[in-house]
Amino acid sequence: MFPSLPNTLSLVAGNGEGSNPLNAFDRALLNAGVGNLNLIKISSIVPPKVDIIPLPKIPMGSLVPIAYGYCTSDVKGETIAAAVSVALPKDKELCGYITQKSTFVILDLEKEKVQVIEV
Repeated sequence: MFPSLPNTLSLVAGNGEGSNPLNAFDRALLNAGVGNLNLIKISSIVPPKVDIIPLPKIPMGSLVPIAYGYCTSDVKGETIAAAVSVALPKDKELCGYITQKSTFVILDLEKEKVQVIEV
């Protein structure tokens, strides 16, 4: 168990290619700056009172909670995308939420309906 709740959150992005999906994913993590960390996948809840900051320098091998989106393909030249969104409430005493989406085509965001949820 972690000694305390996280009070900061960093958003990063990466991409990678490899001879197989795992190698590509590892390269994307390295490209995002988190590839030398022990990542612990979490679900969709952001603790109260969290601030978004640039990715700090974290010692290699550290245990780091992470929520991520990913998409892999073995089709050369195929366009794929993954995204994570974070919703933080106005009332910092409440939890925030994380969502992820992946797709094999780039969506035309002007045509895509986007639903905004006020927390």
